Formats: sequence, C-alpha cells, structure tokens
Amino acid sequence: MASSSSVMSVPRSLGPWLFQLAWWLCCAESAVTTAIGITKAPLVAEARKRSGKSNALLSWLEAGGGFMDRRVKMRRGGHRGRGVFAEAPIRKGELLIWLPEKLTLGRRRSLRLSEQQAGALVDSCMAEIASAEQTWVVKGMFAFLPRIIETSAALALEALRGGQSPFHPYIALLPPRCPPGLALARRWERLWARGSPGAWTDVYLHAAEMSIERLLEGHGVGKDLQKWALCMVHSRSFTRDAKESLMWPILDALNHNYGHGATAAHWEQRPGGEHEQDWDSYLAFGGARGPGLPKGAGTGITAKRDLSPGEEIVISYGDRSSFELRALYGFEPAGPASGETAPMATFGLPAPAGAPSLASADLQEQLSSLGCVVDEEGLRTVKALDMLAPGQGGDATLRAQLRCMRLWLRGGKVQNESLPWEELDAPLLDSLFQTCDSLATRWVRSVALLYPQSSLSLFAAAARRETQQAERCAGAARDALGGGTDEK
Repeated sequence: MASSSSVMSVPRSLGPWLFQLAWWLCCAESAVTTAIGITKAPLVAEARKRSGKSNALLSWLEAGGGFMDRRVKMRRGGHRGRGVFAEAPIRKGELLIWLPEKLTLGRRRSLRLSEQQAGALVDSCMAEIASAEQTWVVKGMFAFLPRIIETSAALALEALRGGQSPFHPYIALLPPRCPPGLALARRWERLWARGSPGAWTDVYLHAAEMSIERLLEGHGVGKDLQKWALCMVHSRSFTRDAKESLMWPILDALNHNYGHGATAAHWEQRPGGEHEQDWDSYLAFGGARGPGLPKGAGTGITAKRDLSPGEEIVISYGDRSSFELRALYGFEPAGPASGETAPMATFGLPAPAGAPSLASADLQEQLSSLGCVVDEEGLRTVKALDMLAPGQGGDATLRAQLRCMRLWLRGGKVQNESLPWEELDAPLLDSLFQTCDSLATRWVRSVALLYPQSSLSLFAAAARRETQQAERCAGAARDALGGGTDEK
C-alpha cells in the first residue's frame, strides 16, 4: 500500500498552474455571484432570522406551559425540507412535545357558519360531484369543510393583528406562501382536476375559497390573506373527533409518512372528559420519560419506536392518496424505493345483488367484533389499499381490505382474512376488478389530457401513481378470480 505522502504528492511543474487555477476559480465565482446578485450574506441572514423565530416560538411554548424535548430540533434536512429531527437517542413511548390546550388555535365562537349555511355548503358541493362512486365516499370530507373554513377565518384574523396577536410567534414561522398544490395551480390545471377522478378536491377547494370570503366580509381581510389562511389550515391543521379543525403549533411542523413509516403518534389529555389521562395511563400507553406529567388539557407527540440521532420524527396524515396529498397539501411521497408510499384514493364498490340483510343482530355482532362498520355504504367503501407498497402481495392486501365486505356477503360464515378465495367470493372480486379497471382507465385518460403540458404540471406524477395503483388493484382482483395471486 502506498503511503499517504506518495498518494498526495503533486509534480512540482504543476504546482504553480494549480495555484493559478484555484485563484481563477475563486475570482470567477465572486464575479458571477456579484453579477447576478447572489451573495452568501442574505442566505446567512435568512438562516439567522429563521433561527431567531424558532427560538421565539419555543420560548412562547414554554411560557405557555408546553415543552419540546431538548433532544428534538426543528431544522432542514432530507428531501422534505424543514422538519423535526431526533438529535440524540430516543426510546419508544417518550413524550417529545407537549402543547397545552390554551395554545391551540381553532375557530371563534363569533365567526361560525350557521347550521343552515353549513348544510347548504355541503349540499352544493355534493351536487357538483358527478361520479356516482364518489358521493358517499367523500361526503365526510365535505361535512367537515365548514370547520376548515371557520378555523381558516380565525387564522386570517390573528395574522391580520400582527404582533398584537397572542399567536404571533407561531404565525411568524408559518410558510409565507401556499404549498405547490391546487391553490397555486393555473386555471387549466384546476379545470383538468375538475374532470379527473380526483374532482372532489377542486370542488372542495373552490367551495372553501368562496365561503371564507363571505364569512370574513367586513373584517378587512384581503383575498391574498384569505387564500394563505386556507392553505395553512388545509395542509397543517389536525382533526379532533371529526368535529374540530385545530392548528397545533410546532406539532404541525412534523412531516408525513404513511402507515408503518410514521415514527411518532399523538397523545391527548383532556381532564374531566372521556379522554382523561393520568401519569399511570401515560406509562401504560408507553411513556418512558419527560419533564413530568403535563398539567391540564392538551396534546403531545410520543415516539412510536426507538429513534437514532438524525432520524426524522414523522406522523401519518391519514389515508391520503398521492393526488390528494399533491392537491391539498402541496407534496407527494418520494416513492416505494425510499419507503414512502400512499394508498389509493378511497373508493366505493357498487351495491351487491342478493347481499344478506344487515338487520340481523348476529351478523352485526360478528361485524362489530372485527371492527367493521355495520352500514352498507361503509362496508362498500375501500380505503387504505396500497398496491405499490414494497413487500406486499396483492392477494393478501385484498383479503385484508375486503374482510368486512366478505364477511357480510357470506352472512358471517368467514372471519379469517387469511382463508383462500372461494367460488362464493367471485362476485365480490369481479366487482372490485370492474371498479379498479374503470378507475385506471379514467386516470389514463386524465394523464393523456395533460399532454403536452405534463412536463409542466406538478399533478402529472401524482396522476400516474393513481393509475398504477388502480392497475395493480385490477390485476390483483383478476388474478384472484383466476385462482392466482399478484405478488408484484
């Protein structure tokens, strides 16, 4: 092996030439950056400014009775940009962030839609959804839309107050612009989305834009601020009991990873309520340490598993498809190769002919014992079906997803999802094949409509992933019908 000195030696004749080359490159870099107005000083100043805002937010959190574990830090890192990272080893179950209820930003009592207004809003949205299989599937999303609008209005008013707002340290650190989703899409992209299988997202966003303008009329909030507030609440708010849309400072800095990719989970405490917790229940939940049991109501983040230094702390935003994440949140998963996937968009199957009555108490009991819903629309809903996740067989995935509908259609005679498909399952599998094949065809047509603009649209990649999901679903159903499995 050569010594380090022989490896690093440079012929003497090249020494002056290399020195001149290095000097020239240094001068050239300085000249170019000066010519186009790029200097390091603004970048350093911006980093220091953001660091100062982060420190102000943490001080605000602690002054309000909350905390963020010293081993956790908000910073840039990885392909997701800014996020929350472990800076030292963390054990499973440890409480990492605690936010008291009083630091939660939600809707104001004086700025809410009446029941009549909320009902009319939901009805008008449902009337615009043309696809029959979407009507009941997305109804829950539209039913929650009034809460999104009310919280957005509250955020806009707090932002308008500037430094006078008690939430100013939090608002000052929020992104100044909407994420790259439908809110920033060009008109032709909005029109394209309205004609795609994901049409409900544009209907949803358009209804929110119109409604917040009416709700804030006379409050001096401009359209740009209204739009920004909607973007922030759409992409960063949390849902509580399907009744409240809440902004949880610092917790909303956690990025998303679907399913088993999430490294953190929520832990709530509501003294006096149905979710009342104490220190013993926290330990039973998996809590291992922390600065003591938080007092009063609030919410926090606990580690789902042991974390190593440098690992990002991420949560799951729910069963959002690639297109829904892009449209409403402004991002999409990096892909199966990086361990980041998203399920198919939730869809519904046609009403099966000759299905047993759900009025049977015995059947209802069996369905409930498996955690299944006991209404027909719920049983016909397929969600969290991720056909692109690495290491998953299509056949097993379908059985797990369809176990409730399978139990219903067989009259409660099968409860083990691992049992092989039988002739009795043929109508169910055929219905799934027809539905997924139709979805794949519609997504293919939607992608084709983007051509030749597909290279310019952020939505093309998400639409292609939806196509792949639907094609895999149809293929797995077809193979199951033929007695095979799809292990791709």
